[in-house]
Formats: sequence, C-alpha cells, structure tokens
Amino acid sequence: MTIAEAIIRMRLLSQRDYQAILSAIEGIYRFQHVEQFSTRILSAIKKAIPCDLATYNEVNSERTKIASISEPAEATARLGVQEILQEHLREHPLVKYYVSTGDGRSVRLSDFLTQRQFHDLGLYSEFYRPLNVEHQMTTSIVTGWRQFIGIALSRHRADFSEKERLMLDLLRPHLVQAYRNIQTVDLARRNIEESRREFVVVNRLARLQSFPDQLWQLLARYFSFCRPSGMLPGELNDWLTKERAHLNQESDIPSPPVPLDVCNGNKHLTVRLLWGGKTVEQDVLLFEEKPVEEITTIPTDSRLTPREMEILALVSKGKTNTEISDALAVSPRTVKKHLEHIYRKLQVHTRGAAVARFLHL
Repeated sequence: MTIAEAIIRMRLLSQRDYQAILSAIEGIYRFQHVEQFSTRILSAIKKAIPCDLATYNEVNSERTKIASISEPAEATARLGVQEILQEHLREHPLVKYYVSTGDGRSVRLSDFLTQRQFHDLGLYSEFYRPLNVEHQMTTSIVTGWRQFIGIALSRHRADFSEKERLMLDLLRPHLVQAYRNIQTVDLARRNIEESRREFVVVNRLARLQSFPDQLWQLLARYFSFCRPSGMLPGELNDWLTKERAHLNQESDIPSPPVPLDVCNGNKHLTVRLLWGGKTVEQDVLLFEEKPVEEITTIPTDSRLTPREMEILALVSKGKTNTEISDALAVSPRTVKKHLEHIYRKLQVHTRGAAVARFLHL
C-alpha cells in the first residue's frame, strides 16, 4: 500500500472512530493472566466494531480447530456446534487464506465468495445458518509455523464496511503485541511460582497494579499496612524510593539494585526490584520467602575478614547484636564495630542490604 493510499484510507475514520480504537486498545492490554486474553480482547473489539457474534479460534496447520471461545458465550453453547465447525473447517475460505498466505490482515467472506456461493457451502447450512450469521470479517495472529489465532466478527444483516476493516487492521498490531506480552508474563509467572516466589507490578506512585491474595498475606507477615489503599507498606516504599533514585542517576551503567531483606521469627523475606527503566512508568517487585534455616552457607569474600563473615552469617539468620555477641563471646559494641566495617566494605547501609549484597540475592 502506498502512502497516498494509506492517507485515503485513514480519511474514512471520524473522531469517534479514533476514540473507539483507543478505547479498544486500552481494553486489549488490560489483563493479567493468559486465561483472560481471549475473552478480554473479544469484549474490547466488539465495543469498537459492533457485531452480533465474536469468536476467538486457535487453528493449526491441518486446519483442525484447537479451541474456540465466543462472545456472547451462549451463542455457540449448543451441543455439538464445535464439532460441526471442525468438520467443515477445511472449506472455510478465510481459514484457507490464512493458512496458505500467512497474511494476518483483515479479510471478509465477501472478499472471496458471493452470498449465493456462501449459502451453497455445508459450512453455512450446518454451522453459520443456525447461528444466523450472513457476514464475517476476521484477522489473525500467527503463533507458530502454519498455526494462528483467528478472531472473527460475525453479523446477520449488514456486511462489514471498509472503514470497519481499517479499524480492525489498526487494532491488529496491538493484538499481536498483547499476545506476546501475555506469553512472556505467563512464562515469568510459572517460573516464579516454581521457585516459590511472588511478583507484583508497581507504578511510580508506589501503587500496586495487581494484588493477588497470597501477596497480601505475605506482606502482612512482615509489614504494617492498609490493604484497601493498594499502596506499598511504608518501609517497603522507602526502600523502593531509594533504589529508584539510585537507578535514575545519570550513570550509564548503575550498580544493581540492593534487595530488601526482612526477618520475622524463623522466616526471611527478600524483595528484589526489576527496574523498568527511566522512561517506563512501572517496575516489578519479586518476593521470595524462605525459612531462616535454609540460609546456612556464606561464600568467601576477599573484602571481609573471617570474623566479619562469621558475623554476617549470623545476621543472615536474623540474630540481633546481643545474640551475636553471646554466640561469639564478644561485646555488643564489638559486633556493632564489625558491622560498620562490613557496611563500608560492601557499600551498604543496613543489615538486610549487607546480607543481600554479600549473598548476591
């Protein structure tokens, strides 16, 4: 398509159309779990481009239906409807087009068939006619070799216009990016769950963007805070503010964030910051809780003396200065002096930061 052709197409859209597209884009990106992806995007697209039925379909190279979700759900809820579609999927002109070309741009049934030709198909008589579908427009997201997700909008009365095709084409790059985002987030979430960690997205105002119940329960064991506010606990927010300020310095290669370590009885919580960068408005916090007993070994470090490493090992287990002095048969003042040396050598200011920096947590 030439620039002139693109400009002519864009003139089809009104201010209201652009507002509908922007609203749909916001809805497309507003989800947190892979299970929400299909239903959320169907709802978002339907608000921008009115239709009687919207479906999300996963199709493989053999043109065999893998999965399908519809909006409204009850439209395809009757017994056997999915099996009927799978049986006739090979004669679907839009599926044929996507499988043969790999071109995900928006197409309509009327681009390939007349109304009479469409009615002659078993696909129409067995599947679309009972659903009262006469017109359809689809776009696709390629997910693998000869595999794609097809998003179909269907109507009974009027066919989809060139303006509506353009709107769906403008939404398609965002559908692709949102799909990639949710795949990445889902992979990260599964890896984190396997390592007994929680994570949360937090904006630059320290407000949590997502807050699973298990995270609230975890924070309640270590901090005093008001859950309904959606804000970080004070101590956690102070640490985050300090680390963000450090990372926002002009240095091209800032040193990595120092984790926050908090002990509560026989439990130990480590909070790590995954910084989004200077131009991004949100970051990720990783939370990992371990029994203190699991932190048993301290690696050697040429910066510290054997006594300092011994003291740091006890600090990592949540021991107070008095408890350390009793264990090592030295005065609390001596322990405090050793800790000052440790802080200076490791370039930190707190007990938790010293343990985290030394263990490379």
